[in-house]
Amino acid sequence: MRTDRLRVGIVGVGTWANMAHLPAFAAKANCVLAAVADQDAQRAEAACRRFGIAHRYRTLDELLAREDVDLIDVCTGTAGHYALSMQAIEAGKHVLCEKPLGRDLDEAYGLAAAAKRRSLLTAVGFTFRHSPAVQRFKALIDDGYVGRIYHVQGFEQNSLYHDPTQPRPAGWWGQGDAGALGGYASHLVDLVRWTVGDFEEVVGDMQTFIPERAVNGGGMGRSECDDSTMFLAKLAGGVQGVFQASWLAAGRPPGVEIRVFGDRGGLKLHLTEHPDGDETLLGADIAEGIYRPVAGIEPAQWPMEEWPQFYFSRLVSNFADAVLAGGTAEGSFEDGWRCQQVLDAVALASRERRWVRTEEVSPVPAH
Repeated sequence: MRTDRLRVGIVGVGTWANMAHLPAFAAKANCVLAAVADQDAQRAEAACRRFGIAHRYRTLDELLAREDVDLIDVCTGTAGHYALSMQAIEAGKHVLCEKPLGRDLDEAYGLAAAAKRRSLLTAVGFTFRHSPAVQRFKALIDDGYVGRIYHVQGFEQNSLYHDPTQPRPAGWWGQGDAGALGGYASHLVDLVRWTVGDFEEVVGDMQTFIPERAVNGGGMGRSECDDSTMFLAKLAGGVQGVFQASWLAAGRPPGVEIRVFGDRGGLKLHLTEHPDGDETLLGADIAEGIYRPVAGIEPAQWPMEEWPQFYFSRLVSNFADAVLAGGTAEGSFEDGWRCQQVLDAVALASRERRWVRTEEVSPVPAH
């Protein structure tokens, strides 16, 4: 890898790409947006015009014909993540992919294994890892602030899809969609794996409370993915976990809340979407028993941009620097498949109404 600038190709330039991916790479001084690929020619043209990108294509095949692209960013719908990421890896490109990596554990594991064989760096869109408060949260746990951890609670609840009359593209709510489990709980699982420990056993319940939703162009379509999922977990070391992911929580904005309690104290982490950013990290020790703001983060100094873009900008910056320096990337495809293993275990537990050990859903290596 040359050490001057990273040339990036982005596949899929829809809403989230325009909100986060494209602005993040455009703002990174050592990155160049070399090309985009999207089947919607008008959408690709608009992205190129807005971000000053010289080349646009309809397919990843066409984009990969360029020899000057170092990294592929896959920002399509869930159904395309596996095939496009694998194609980029086989072409020898470093890859950033939105979550979830694939439609199941085998696909996620296959991507991680393929990238490892080729010594390529990868990253999943686990944006919350790059929050200053989350990173301080992890550092405090690692330093023994809460001591031996007894239990952890995690919630990602909002009302983004509370209204079933809000039109969405046909197929938006199909089985290929990540749902609340894959789209929301994946953040919780990744953060807890990273900060507290591995999941060993889960039991849960997935629900679709709104079975029909409006689709673009008129009419209603069947919703086949979960809109609320809750689960209990047993983690390494006997830690107990309680989690919920829902997009039907009236009055709540997007965000994440995690609480950790141990024999020396507790931590409460709360991230909420707000134009100015809203991060709260509170800590309490056993002696005093009062939660107070934790030193070490300075909310007044960030974010430099609005909340939806801020964490992703940090993710892109950290990943690009790792690729250029030949370092290690946080939130890699390895983390992606291990997160998917937990999600698949929750889904199995919901179907079979029982506790499921995560090792029961081990991946099948591709031949």
